[in-house]
Amino acid sequence: MVKDKENRLLPVALSVLLPSLAIFLFAVMDITYVNRNSDKHGIFFCLLIALMALLNVIAVMVLIRRVLHPIENLENAVSSLKWGHEPLTFDMSTATQQVRNMGETLHRISLAAIAVSNEHRSHVNDMVHVQEDERTKISRDIHDGPLQDVTALIQRIRLARRPDNTEEDKQRELDLAEKIAFATVKEMRSLCNFLNPPWLELGLSQALTELTERQSVQYGVKIFLGGSEDIPLSDTVTLALFRVVQEAVTNSVKHGEAKNIWIDVSRNEEGSITLTVQDDGHGFDTKKFSRAELRAEGHRGLFNMEERMSLIGGRLRVISYKGEGTCIRALLP
Repeated sequence: MVKDKENRLLPVALSVLLPSLAIFLFAVMDITYVNRNSDKHGIFFCLLIALMALLNVIAVMVLIRRVLHPIENLENAVSSLKWGHEPLTFDMSTATQQVRNMGETLHRISLAAIAVSNEHRSHVNDMVHVQEDERTKISRDIHDGPLQDVTALIQRIRLARRPDNTEEDKQRELDLAEKIAFATVKEMRSLCNFLNPPWLELGLSQALTELTERQSVQYGVKIFLGGSEDIPLSDTVTLALFRVVQEAVTNSVKHGEAKNIWIDVSRNEEGSITLTVQDDGHGFDTKKFSRAELRAEGHRGLFNMEERMSLIGGRLRVISYKGEGTCIRALLP
């Protein structure tokens, strides 16, 4: 690397130094010639030329030391840098202020790249955790619901097949087995609806109506849905807003222990959409808990909602105070 750097600097140095040295030698020869002829004015003129050539050589050496060498060092540091993993560092002790400014700017860019890379890794890590949490929840729901029902169904069928059963006993066991089968189908349908809600095809208004009615029964809370106007939206935006409401209501009940939740969807004259989820839960101090602390404690709901809004070009705002409930506001330009 050093030899390569020297090979690239050599032509630049020689292109300036050789003419300067030639002028200097020519001036010295002229001084010798003029001195023999005792021409004082000619001697002064030749000395002036020699001095200018010497100053030119010195200027070139300073240029190489304070500009070219530092730029070469900066180039080598940038080319060997692992962007997003380490900050840019190089020796700027002999560099000019302009080169130092350039190096400091690149150093800040390298720090920003590290921050972006760390944020990306955090998002990926959150996504992995969310996926694992969803898998765990689905596994638990299947185990505690349909799997137990199927086990009971098998037991009822076995009881119905006992040889000492009367026709009445057999019919009773089959009737119970049929009820269990219907309950299992209902639970499986509910699970499918949770994973892929069919109401999304009916628009956001109808989808939120179905969702809030089911969550109200599931959590035993009162949910008031406003903004009944059916706003035409793309499937991607509808799904994102639907999931934000689903996550916000779950958080209100799980963390805030809310009893009443108000949901409103509106569109202003400019076409911007605002989704608001307000609850009367415990609330929390948003200034006391940073996003990093909430993530570390496993509260990924806010990050999930923020990620969904960012993917559709929107943003999420959280307003909460201890003992005064929480307001989640999703804004979509």
